[in-house]
Amino acid sequence: WIGPASQFSVGLSDPSQWDFSAGVLADPGEIPGVSSPDWNRIVFAAQPTENGVTFTSPDGSSRVYYTLEGTGVRLDASAPQQIRLRLPLAAAPSARFTPQWAARYLAGTSSWGFSDTARVKITASGAMTLTHFDESLAFLQTMEDPDRSYPSGHYLPFPLAVAEVTASSPAWISLQPDLAPSATDH
Repeated sequence: WIGPASQFSVGLSDPSQWDFSAGVLADPGEIPGVSSPDWNRIVFAAQPTENGVTFTSPDGSSRVYYTLEGTGVRLDASAPQQIRLRLPLAAAPSARFTPQWAARYLAGTSSWGFSDTARVKITASGAMTLTHFDESLAFLQTMEDPDRSYPSGHYLPFPLAVAEVTASSPAWISLQPDLAPSATDH
């Protein structure tokens, strides 16, 4: 489910903003797996646990725990300041090569995915927003309007969605399969 934006495209941001000394983060539009703007330049140390993995900042002040939770995954994060996390979500990426693929992605306020076969339900301890590449698909069938304000998902590569969570520390996010989405969550 969690996949970096560079899995689908690179170089979509303003080239004048690139920082080639930043490695995989040279393109400021990159979303490298679970990330936080506060942690972009920090190399976390990984430590396996019984049913997951813990990532710890060099000074030990920030931690992210990935834990298997039933058929999903839970992320617990702690830091000295408020936590802002971005999770790039990729559901059934190979489906984008099939007929009518874009129409089969379904989004709700707390779920996203491909039809009823590869959906994820997202819950979090803080405020969450969910943006997805298909927010502006309707605009593709209209004339170009240089004055149009596009939703933020318009600038995401196909077939990406991004869940952004802001919460007090400690914070948690849970991703679970959503095989029976409710009719009101589309």
